[in-house]
Amino acid sequence: MKNYPFLFLFVCSSGLFSQKTHVSLTARTPYCGGAKPSVEMAAGITRNLGNYYLVVEFKKFNNSKSSEWSRMEIALDENGNWSGKIPKKCYLRIFLADQMLSVPKLKVKYAISDSLHYALKDDSAIEQWKSRPVFEKTDKKFNKFIKLELLETCFLGLNPCYKYIGPKPR
Repeated sequence: MKNYPFLFLFVCSSGLFSQKTHVSLTARTPYCGGAKPSVEMAAGITRNLGNYYLVVEFKKFNNSKSSEWSRMEIALDENGNWSGKIPKKCYLRIFLADQMLSVPKLKVKYAISDSLHYALKDDSAIEQWKSRPVFEKTDKKFNKFIKLELLETCFLGLNPCYKYIGPKPR
């Protein structure tokens, strides 16, 4: 009988400070040229990005003492989905796990041997990509469903380290 108040406080606090959230990750591949596209082709192709890792950073609104962000890594399933609990009343940022890698490690991971059609970006451009979250929420409204869509670039996909300098399609 004595443990019931503690159980009640635990259940209430977990319900007040976090909520069940669903995250989905997709990528949109643009139409990159060639023949005149149909309306559907011009819109691009969307596909699920399964088995990716995301880093969720959050900082509570009421915590003005600390400027530190709490961090958790989440793994998406093969369909690009994740369900779990994320705190309600907080600033929220979501990054790709690759954005947490150092610039040298990114250059190794995304290396391209074709130097005729591709050029390596400056380190400052890669650092800028690393600093931009793929999702950011700074208001008190919280959506239980977070749909993330990454826009690929023509001939590179999601490669953050290179730019295409080859011939344009006709």
